[in-house]
Amino acid sequence: MPFGARKNLGLLLGVLILIVGLIAMLNKIKILPFGIPLSINFLAWILAAGGLYLIIESVTEIGAKRSIALLVAFAILVLTLIPILNSLGAVAFSIPGLSLTLYHILLVVEGAFLVINAFGT
Repeated sequence: MPFGARKNLGLLLGVLILIVGLIAMLNKIKILPFGIPLSINFLAWILAAGGLYLIIESVTEIGAKRSIALLVAFAILVLTLIPILNSLGAVAFSIPGLSLTLYHILLVVEGAFLVINAFGT
């Protein structure tokens, strides 16, 4: 069991993000009759904040898990920060083809890595 406020916060955040992503994906493939109606902009903010927290969590880890989690966190952060910065007018380009389904997959991946990191060193 993880101990300490940082590990418990990471575990809680990971479980919440994982549940939101799983509910959305199961609704998309018609297994669940209900879904959570979140806009793509709100999901981008959730993913960016979770990616930043995953970077903070991964810095304290040791070994291969650290490298993989940092790579995933940076990839999610880049994929979500560019559309956010574009909507704020800070950059003049965006990434075409980012759909709601891709954001739901990223939510599940990010949530899983946050839960895995919560049980690390």
